[in-house]
Amino acid sequence: MRVNSAGLQIDSLASLRFLFFLGIFFSHYKWNGEFFFPIGGPMGVSFFFILSGFSLSIGYGSRVNVLDVKIFMKKRIMKIYPMHIITLGYRFITFLLFPLILGEDICKKLIALILNIFLLQAWWPDIDLIFSYNTIAWFLSPIVFFYLLFPYLFSFVDNHRLLFWGPCFIMLYCLGAYIIPRTMLQTILYVSPLFRVFDFVLGIVTYKFLMCVLLKDYSLPIKMRKEPLIPYLIEMGIGIIILMIILISPYVDLRWRIASFFWLPLVVTILSLSLSELYTGGGWLSKALFKRLGSASYEMYMIHAIIISLFQHGFDKYTQGRNNSQLMVMAICFICVVVIGLALHIINNKLVKWISR
Repeated sequence: MRVNSAGLQIDSLASLRFLFFLGIFFSHYKWNGEFFFPIGGPMGVSFFFILSGFSLSIGYGSRVNVLDVKIFMKKRIMKIYPMHIITLGYRFITFLLFPLILGEDICKKLIALILNIFLLQAWWPDIDLIFSYNTIAWFLSPIVFFYLLFPYLFSFVDNHRLLFWGPCFIMLYCLGAYIIPRTMLQTILYVSPLFRVFDFVLGIVTYKFLMCVLLKDYSLPIKMRKEPLIPYLIEMGIGIIILMIILISPYVDLRWRIASFFWLPLVVTILSLSLSELYTGGGWLSKALFKRLGSASYEMYMIHAIIISLFQHGFDKYTQGRNNSQLMVMAICFICVVVIGLALHIINNKLVKWISR
């Protein structure tokens, strides 16, 4: 971890983006008609919402009182919007070319297009509108809402308020999760910004807890700091925790497995890696390769559903009933997502710089 004028920079967490993207990728890939790793989606989505709150706090927390909200929003939206428009445009062209073949409701598709353009699809409790066009782009709808709220949420979250409001909000979430009809869990509890804001705020709380630890200077003994195996052991420990969560998750009710079941282990993961990199240096996740892959995780995320769809429709007959063939196609599909994602990351950065001039 390094301290600079922009705040703290934690390389391990940037690398972790790629690993949780892997979970999302395999949660959307079908094997013999079943999703290959279904728990990877909810866990990955929770991670990215929490990490968003944590990362924004690192970047802007120290100057949130003097933050120009218009400039802040412009910078944040510029980072995500070009890729969204590119993928949305591709899906829209596909719809224009094959509307009759796909049997789509044209009127509903036009409504979905408007909602997608303005990133409002997550506010509409209709599964066809939420997951329209680029199905995974719904994630951006809550994110933009959280960007808008961030300066106010960050100022609101402090130690004294948390003692009272923290339990109140947890009870409110649990009550909502309990009374929401099971048929609406996905459209409300999983997608709605009003519920996913709990994940985002948890990221802010995690950051403030980290700052308390750093200010108190609960440092590790000098011998432990110099022990080169410590960061690797911590990363292995985190891996074991995540594996245990994966194994336990099938026995957890869907109401909690959709998000809140992952909160504690994800917070522990973020805090452990942050403190590990601060006190002992980085382990595997601080290596250049993981950082490069992590930096392009957004572009990979935005294109992976499209590429999976192309591969699985294109190779349906070829892979049917043959596990070896399915494994090969899945590997090729994943490599394509990574390579194209890395290329698009470079293009997207250049495009953002050009538009920002």
